[in-house]
Amino acid sequence: MKPASRSQDTICAPATPAGRGAVSMIRISGSRTREILTQIFSVTKIEIRKATYGHILGPKGKIDDVILVFYGAKRSFTTEDMAEIFCHGNPVIVREIIDLLTSLGVRPAEKGEFTERAFLGGRIDLTQAEAVDALIRAQSRSEYRIWLKQSSGFFREKIYSLRERMIDLLADIEAEIDFADAEEVFVRLEEKVDYAGEINEFVQKILRYGRLGDKIREGVQVVIAGEPNVGKSSIMNLLLNEERSIVTDIPGTTRDIVSGSIEIGAHIFFLMDTAGLRESLEPVEKIGIERTFSALERADVVLYVVDGSQVIDSSLNRMSANFHQKRHIILINKMDLVLEDQHSSIRDTFQTMFPGTTFIFFSATSGMGIPELERFLSETAELPEEDREEIVMVQERVKNLLLLIQEKVDEFINLSQNQSPQEIQAIPLREAIQYLGEISGRIGNEEILGSIFRRFCIGK
Repeated sequence: MKPASRSQDTICAPATPAGRGAVSMIRISGSRTREILTQIFSVTKIEIRKATYGHILGPKGKIDDVILVFYGAKRSFTTEDMAEIFCHGNPVIVREIIDLLTSLGVRPAEKGEFTERAFLGGRIDLTQAEAVDALIRAQSRSEYRIWLKQSSGFFREKIYSLRERMIDLLADIEAEIDFADAEEVFVRLEEKVDYAGEINEFVQKILRYGRLGDKIREGVQVVIAGEPNVGKSSIMNLLLNEERSIVTDIPGTTRDIVSGSIEIGAHIFFLMDTAGLRESLEPVEKIGIERTFSALERADVVLYVVDGSQVIDSSLNRMSANFHQKRHIILINKMDLVLEDQHSSIRDTFQTMFPGTTFIFFSATSGMGIPELERFLSETAELPEEDREEIVMVQERVKNLLLLIQEKVDEFINLSQNQSPQEIQAIPLREAIQYLGEISGRIGNEEILGSIFRRFCIGK
């Protein structure tokens, strides 16, 4: 955390990425914001939260035509007087305006300092601050939507609800301590244990939905598997729309796992093109095949590719044993080489060999089957509606604190069941509430807070 004197500074920073573009935005925040604007902006009357067109004026005259929005302290993100200057997106212009501001005593902002001031001013809590940073880094629409919801306070409300439950339980214990002489039982042992159990169930629910959130953030792991020369690498390149995997007629070309990611619908899918599955004595190819089996174990979804232009034999059944417990689909590739009147017999063969298994007629050359494959992948990533409503993203820091809270609640339950003195029972509850305070930032180690905000972008 920065010294108190630095928190009184008026700060500025570009809030858009470096480089050329149509528009760049520069942020200013601090008590001197309005005073600074009167010195550099051509319009004297600046209304709060109204876009105003004018010029930025330096010692040598006009620097640029800009749009300026001024936010009073009560209605700004940082809880201070704040302004946003929208100028032309030329790095030279941005640098000129920043240099002008610093010449007037405005300090360049540190990473995350605008969000840090919003947190210190009580505009947001720490879970929302972390969500703001993660929102910028989100890789898929589904991840972005969850972080957006958390930046608005969705996860904060869960933590505050948990804190209220903990405080209610501690209040009952404290009351029994304070009125021990009255010999009055405020809450029976069974009720205390049941209520503590409900608190732990609430924590477990948060962690469970957090694991679902991790799955969305990490993406769906999709392994493309099959025998050599069935077109796995061509399918990989087609899905990625780039030449990522080497494609040749020589069997066993792919020796290692080649990976890439795509977004389908609202989800990210990590594709892995693997070595062809076959018996091999060649040492390097054997290592590649072992890695294929390892990838199949970790996969969320398997795309098993077969060559529809070749005779299907019993080897397909043997190979399918490696993935049949996974969510999978069979891609019958190279169908552009198969006469249309043969399609029905191929379909009958697969339905007999793999009853109930989904398969798609596919062609990596013509793109046949792409819509069906994308629909299948999207369906594998979708969660039940009740889960979609409750899903959260839980940072590692928060996850560790929630696990500590569970330990402390379990400790309280054991002490209660052993009928330990009330003063002793209260200790783990107080510690659990302390951990909850660290999650929201109500109670925080300055080093930890500083570390969190230093990960942010400049200007955020």
